[in-house]
Amino acid sequence: MKCIICSGKIEFLDNYRFNLKSDQNHLGDLKIYHCNNCDFAFTNPMPERKKLNNYYQSIYRSGGRHHEIGSNLHLEYLSDRNLSYFSYLSSFINFEKIKDIFDYGAGNGNLGYLIKKKFNHINLHSIELSKTSSNILNSRNYKLYSNFKEIDKKFDLIISTRVIQQLTNLNIFESFRKISNKNTFVFLDLPNNEFKDKFFQRPYDTPGLIFFTKKSFSFIARKFDIEVKNISYSSYSLDQAYIFMSQSKKKVLSKNNKKFLDIGKIIKKIVPKKILEIKHLIHQFKERDLLIEEFMLNKSESWMFKVLFNWK
Repeated sequence: MKCIICSGKIEFLDNYRFNLKSDQNHLGDLKIYHCNNCDFAFTNPMPERKKLNNYYQSIYRSGGRHHEIGSNLHLEYLSDRNLSYFSYLSSFINFEKIKDIFDYGAGNGNLGYLIKKKFNHINLHSIELSKTSSNILNSRNYKLYSNFKEIDKKFDLIISTRVIQQLTNLNIFESFRKISNKNTFVFLDLPNNEFKDKFFQRPYDTPGLIFFTKKSFSFIARKFDIEVKNISYSSYSLDQAYIFMSQSKKKVLSKNNKKFLDIGKIIKKIVPKKILEIKHLIHQFKERDLLIEEFMLNKSESWMFKVLFNWK
């Protein structure tokens, strides 16, 4: 078996780590392989497409899961992550000249929604498998497509945050090219997988199937004729991210235990919604500049890295 990017020799790296043991029923018995030449890694075998699609359509955002829809959805677009994305993009892109944005795997569409709040002339489009998220995207005036074959237009900006690593191959880059014009910008936010000691401390891999590094993306850029405008580390440190992931895993395991008492839901039933919203806003804006600055730290031990590129 050879690397799908550089055809280099690949070697077994580690067993796949599931967030919930039941995820293995949907994704299969997976192992991770790594290419020493280009530093790219991927799972093998890849999950069956039918099972994977069902996982995202019905399970990924279901109740009790890490990515379930929260009660503060209408405020989530103001998170430090989305504000940092917008700040970053604004330093390269004149949004006054952007007409159509394609948000691949938009989830709840928080970044697109934030951009449209500031530039109302922009039209939002997406492909999103989750039924729950699709309903939210409809309410936020996204035009939805079932697949790329349905798309008959070109976009000025393509965004996809924390999604590409969930795919089973890299054909997405060819799909993006087909819906791009000569000046289209593409923005990705990808997990940073430095394959050193810290990688083996990760709490889980779900739902990632492809493992990127800045080095491997440079090989991808050559393979798909990508002209990188900027590539930089972002998000919190890996140590902090692993703390968040461990806490999330513990919470998910607890919620899936029938004896679990969800204090949060009880509080939300008792405390008036307006008070909870004010509390959430205070939390969101407390030390806002510091949060954004921390989230955009350009250090190699960061949890994520972001890429902005055009096509050659």
